[in-house]
Amino acid sequence: MRRLSGTLLLGALLGCNCSSGSNPVGPADSGDLHDAGFADATSMDSGENGLPDASVADVPDAGTSTTPRWLGFRGWESVRGTSPDDRCKVRQGIVGDAPPPLDFEPCGPGCMRASIVFPPAEWLAAPALSVDGYTGHMLLRGGAIDVTPEEAGRPNVTALFDLTGNALLGGTIVLPPAEDVVCHPYFFPGDVRGFRIPNLEHSGHPSQELLGSLHAAGWSWHPPWIAASAGAPLDLCEPFTDGGDPAHLLFGCGRSLKLIRQPGSSEIEAPFPDLQGLIISGKGSAGTAVMVELLPGVQFQLHTYDREHGLRPFGDPAPGWPCEVGIGDRYVALVTGDVIERTAACDTYVQDPVIQVFDRTTGQQRSFSAGPGPDATGTIIQTFGDYVVAFIDGETLNALVILRVSDGQIRRIEPHEGYAFHADSVGVDGSYFWFVESLVGGSQDYYGRWLYRYDLARFEELGPTFP
Repeated sequence: MRRLSGTLLLGALLGCNCSSGSNPVGPADSGDLHDAGFADATSMDSGENGLPDASVADVPDAGTSTTPRWLGFRGWESVRGTSPDDRCKVRQGIVGDAPPPLDFEPCGPGCMRASIVFPPAEWLAAPALSVDGYTGHMLLRGGAIDVTPEEAGRPNVTALFDLTGNALLGGTIVLPPAEDVVCHPYFFPGDVRGFRIPNLEHSGHPSQELLGSLHAAGWSWHPPWIAASAGAPLDLCEPFTDGGDPAHLLFGCGRSLKLIRQPGSSEIEAPFPDLQGLIISGKGSAGTAVMVELLPGVQFQLHTYDREHGLRPFGDPAPGWPCEVGIGDRYVALVTGDVIERTAACDTYVQDPVIQVFDRTTGQQRSFSAGPGPDATGTIIQTFGDYVVAFIDGETLNALVILRVSDGQIRRIEPHEGYAFHADSVGVDGSYFWFVESLVGGSQDYYGRWLYRYDLARFEELGPTFP
């Protein structure tokens, strides 16, 4: 079976702010986060970092066309604690020095598109979309790469956009100073607010987690390095955040949920070791998170995690074989089905897939048929507002669909000719459906050139009805 979701989520996760039945799952206190001013900030929290601003001149030349490699930012500063001996130095772009916003152009009924290419780069690598839970803004992260050969000391440059505000919030440079040092980051599935880089200082813990927070004043990074003993190899666990400010980092490891609560901490807690089934997926938003526990038989239990109440069950056990879970401002959602053949968690073949949607305030559950899909599996990408985006993925059926929960209508979305959807680069924010396509086949599967935005007010024009 061809997987469209990109990454198999076999680890653990997150909860939201509610227990069972009708207990609400409300967003955490937003504090000073609000829908304003991202593009007008003049610093990237350099006071908190405690380090002076650094210039581009401090970064070794990477070859040809150095300036575009830095996304147009003139100022960069070191991120505190990322590398004690500069073996994997991380720098961040300073807000206020950003290039002009994306230039959108019409592309059909209700459609706008913008180039996400930074010359001499020809692609945005590993593009990913997700909604900021506090502001409702759609965020885009990707790697600005070019087509020149690898060079000694060549940096890895990552861009972060606020698409709703149409602003390049910032960027990071992970800079290996020597050819034999590998410091390229890799990303959390489905969450643009963090990535992992190698931890060369602590053998046995091969990665460090760099998490971001979005403020009215700009973007700042927080490093909860994995340095102390975790009691088990964390590379066997999937990390997710609760989407808070700063984020809590959670790891689902079988029947145990591990947790890092404080930025910069090396202490890993395992406060919830007595679950009955396996933690198979999870996702967080605005300081709350939800995770899926796979129970014996074809059923699952949702759990929520928040900072006041910890881990609690959400609703009653529900039937169906689950996969990944989505959490938005109104709903928790996932795709389930009847088991045909049981393999790994999200590779299990199911028939008659349904989209299950749980109201975050009341806990009420609703099911929507996703077609007679034999030999299929499903992956929820996002839910926000009145909408849910999902893949129905099978040997005979590969469909990207958008569900409007209020009336149960489902539309099927098709990629442009010669292109394909990738799970991490599709999203919905309640007003627009967003995606970045990739070329079909070859090594281009995770690279994109165009960002598309479709107006959900024209929902009936998005595509044919489904199923």
